[in-house]
Amino acid sequence: MARRSLKLMGQDTWGNVKMSSIKKIDEHIGSKVRQRRILLGVSQSELGRALGLTFQQVQKYEKGLSHITVGRLWDIGKILGVPFSFFIEGLDKPMLKDTVFPFTPTLAETREDLSCDPLTRHDVRDLIRAYCAISDANVAKDMLKVIKDLARIYTGENASENDDE
Repeated sequence: MARRSLKLMGQDTWGNVKMSSIKKIDEHIGSKVRQRRILLGVSQSELGRALGLTFQQVQKYEKGLSHITVGRLWDIGKILGVPFSFFIEGLDKPMLKDTVFPFTPTLAETREDLSCDPLTRHDVRDLIRAYCAISDANVAKDMLKVIKDLARIYTGENASENDDE
């Protein structure tokens, strides 16, 4: 019996999924691992030990040089305290136009385009760490209100619109 070739969207003329699409996905997921690890103040060595890997392997994952299996990604999420979905958030249609599977619009696609991911900024990560270090819930709530009020002043947003948050 003759074998049939299956031609899928996103395959090159040799029948292989375009490697550039896979690399982009690996890089995105790796950057999310790095982002969360740094936010928590965890070193590559510490994450590697928790996974039973070397820091070099963690480094390869974060740079998108090695594929992360689904099971390994699940373990990384558990260690870093985030759901599996955290790592694939932000995968968008332009990035994945050459992949073999379609995506539905995401919440991010319906919002204004942000110039950068705020969690990649050191000052934002420092702010989050400092906020999380406040053990008194009332002080943390007051600090959040101050920050929101400052943001409203600088963006020109009406403070009364969001007072019920």
